[in-house]
Amino acid sequence: MIKPSFLLCLILLAISPGLATAQRGLRIDADRPSLGQTPITVGKHYLQMQVGQRGGRLQGSSLATDTYAEGNPSQSQFLVRFGLSNKTELSLGATRMGFNRTTYESLAFPNSLIKLLPGTYYPNSFDGRWNNLQLGLRHTLMDETHEKPFSLGFSGSYTLQSSADFSRQLDYNGNVQLGILGSKVLSHRVYAMGNIGLNQPIGALVGSPNIYYLVNFAFDLGKNLGTFFETRQDFLTNDGGGDVSAFHTGLSWKLTPNFQFDLSGGFIRTNMMIENPFRTSPIIFSDPSKERYWFVGGGVSWKIKALPSKPAKAD
Repeated sequence: MIKPSFLLCLILLAISPGLATAQRGLRIDADRPSLGQTPITVGKHYLQMQVGQRGGRLQGSSLATDTYAEGNPSQSQFLVRFGLSNKTELSLGATRMGFNRTTYESLAFPNSLIKLLPGTYYPNSFDGRWNNLQLGLRHTLMDETHEKPFSLGFSGSYTLQSSADFSRQLDYNGNVQLGILGSKVLSHRVYAMGNIGLNQPIGALVGSPNIYYLVNFAFDLGKNLGTFFETRQDFLTNDGGGDVSAFHTGLSWKLTPNFQFDLSGGFIRTNMMIENPFRTSPIIFSDPSKERYWFVGGGVSWKIKALPSKPAKAD
């Protein structure tokens, strides 16, 4: 099995001869390493690739059965963005999941859910499982200029959940996400970005959509270095009124105008409902749970001109 780190090295070696060509393109504006989305698209006929790896420590507990579990999740992220026009792009993404469960034990009852059916509260350890195949569309409604005070856009995506991940959030067949994206230059070296939208899970017993928002502040440190701080909040109304809170920070370095490295880390706190196979009622089939997830990650983003532009017609 090819390790993600080895695959990443192969990708870097494959694209390094094209870096000189990439420098002639528009300056890269990557989503990485942020959890949010920029309203600025990649540009007509440009192809942008974003690859990352994330890992950390997850601790979770069931408030109903007094069970406790923890493990080391890993996640490889792949995203390709292609500009159909100067303001519209298509994207295709995928996630490769891994989970090393280090313990599952009861806090109070020796014959708890975890002891009876190991793997139901958290999955057993696994590696190389593909998850969250995504198809998306993004459109820039307007770019910030002296006359327009901010950039604005919207995005839509469909995600097929091909297998369950390490989280015990209720699993669905897929998800539709719609979002409004905004950004603004606050000063010469300070930038702000915001996302707000909804997630509509697809599957049985699905009700109202989940609402989310994200606020991001980025700072230009000079020497092609940048840093950011952001927070995201999800209101998981489909999961019994649960919620997700995230804090994320990191650094990015542009080796060339169209090639970027990034490092980041963060913390995600989740209060939600988990599946309970012992519940027989179609209405009451889950228990309250909480998770705490600390993570670090890194990745690369690069952009090339995929198709030539037609020469402008003479007047």
